[in-house]
Amino acid sequence: MLNAMLPPEIRKKNQEELEIRKAKQDKLSFIQKYIDMGNEVLECKDINKINEYCDTCIGLFTSEINGFMNRLETSPYDDYSSLHVKIIIEKLTKYKIDFQLSNNQIKENKSINFNNQNINSVNFEINITQTIFNIMNVSEKELSSDDKSNLIQMLKEIEQSKKKDGFWDKVKSTIKWVLEKGVETTIATLPYLLGIIK
Repeated sequence: MLNAMLPPEIRKKNQEELEIRKAKQDKLSFIQKYIDMGNEVLECKDINKINEYCDTCIGLFTSEINGFMNRLETSPYDDYSSLHVKIIIEKLTKYKIDFQLSNNQIKENKSINFNNQNINSVNFEINITQTIFNIMNVSEKELSSDDKSNLIQMLKEIEQSKKKDGFWDKVKSTIKWVLEKGVETTIATLPYLLGIIK
């Protein structure tokens, strides 16, 4: 219901973010699948399965992971060994950790840049569409779905009441409400409110 209230561009942006998150999760699951498979191959010690596993992983990950073939090269006539399987598991585990860390770092950097920009720049103006998107991304722990709906409604009323009686009262009561909710809500909403006051 809350999603239906949003402008089409916000709904589209939310959908794109969901798809990106799902693709990242699918990738992590894919990497984990081959880590688990490697552990199973180690337990069974079947040379045919070891060869098949190593060939499959080399085909899948060589172009994606820098230096993947280090310590894995054999002559065309030699079989792979349990040691090769262990090396592949180590490489995939490191790759999975690096992938998770790099994505978290990107999120943190975006958050830091956005927060600093909001807090330090009084001249920063932001439109209501972007503000609604920011509100939708506030954690449920701080702002429930009902609170998000209420806040969006408050902002729409402020937008509609520009240069009319009651405008300042709406802005002041909304700022008070926002500040009581917490840091995330304040960061998501205050730039718009400051901009509209100017």
